[in-house]
Amino acid sequence: MASPDHPSAAVGAAIVKPRFAGVVLVCRECEKRSSGPSKLKAKDLQKELKRSLAPLPVRLRIVQTGCLGMCPKKRIAVVAMAPGKPLCAAELRRADEVQAVVAALQELPSS
Repeated sequence: MASPDHPSAAVGAAIVKPRFAGVVLVCRECEKRSSGPSKLKAKDLQKELKRSLAPLPVRLRIVQTGCLGMCPKKRIAVVAMAPGKPLCAAELRRADEVQAVVAALQELPSS
């Protein structure tokens, strides 16, 4: 139980340990823009990321999000945050470019 001077006690928030070690954010707004990619869809990219990142030693949560503020032309913005790695941002035009993101997240420490 949180002590009275703990920050979560004032708000009543329950702090829990997540079942994943990092997060990969896929912008779903990129495909909706007129200057967005014509063939790549955020959902397809999310599925390819999930498949490609499955062998990593830690579990990463892949989620679609609102605008990340990168707004690349003809691409979808992706941001990855994982333990022991710097923030990784990418602009993907095709699903086969996912391997660049996977390479940046390789050799993650086991959790």
